[in-house]
Amino acid sequence: MLTISALMKLLTKGKSICFEFKEATASTPRYITELYSAFANTYGGVLVLGVKEDPKKNSKEKFSIVGVEDPSKIIDDFWNTINSAKVNVNLLVDSNVYPLTIDDKTVVVIEVPRADCTQMPVYVGDNPIKGTYRRNGSGDYHCIENEIKAMFRDQVEVPSDRKIFYPDLSLNDLESESIKRYRQLFNTSHDKHAWSEIDDKTFLKNIGAYKVTDTKEGPTLAGLLMFGNHNAIVDNIGASLWITLIKQLQRLVYVGMIGSQLMSLSKAISITL
Repeated sequence: MLTISALMKLLTKGKSICFEFKEATASTPRYITELYSAFANTYGGVLVLGVKEDPKKNSKEKFSIVGVEDPSKIIDDFWNTINSAKVNVNLLVDSNVYPLTIDDKTVVVIEVPRADCTQMPVYVGDNPIKGTYRRNGSGDYHCIENEIKAMFRDQVEVPSDRKIFYPDLSLNDLESESIKRYRQLFNTSHDKHAWSEIDDKTFLKNIGAYKVTDTKEGPTLAGLLMFGNHNAIVDNIGASLWITLIKQLQRLVYVGMIGSQLMSLSKAISITL
């Protein structure tokens, strides 16, 4: 969940590949489905409604909070849209959409997760060729036909390291120092990323290391292998799965984080020695 302090920091950084502002004081934006598709097909992202952009001001003062008139109505409108035939799939749960009040002004925050390979492409309407979008920089663009065909080709079973999770475990069974080091690496290689300012639990959900359903939650197999403490790994995975450990670690929960893969690999090896 986005905090007030994190939002204020992001306002000074402006829009990015994973962060978007819209004024939308009275209703949801007209092109919200296109933005939803673009976020879901790229890295996921955060949309904040109730923020005004003034292009005449410098970058740190360009965005200001004006709030929305009726947060409940806008949230209901969004759910009605996202659960309708206007998009092919709804990836969100209740905790992804919420109001946030700053100085008597309320904005609506919508956190869009990245779609799994089995869910891509996420598209608008009933035609994926015409309705599939991706995010580049701070803009949303139509995917070309070859990109869409590649998404369909990649619709394979969700890897077990993201599907399996442990509802009897919690964040307390993960090493906070390992999470901290991973996030430092992430921030270094992903400047101005919206996930840099969110709390650890939301960050872990976004990268596939932690799973939340309507009735339970817990670290995924990938999250346990990457960040789990010694007892949690031994008690829930055991030494007999050492042969598969390397394969699981090779399947990164966030594309491009080679440094964290090596860090986790060395940690996993030290645990078994």
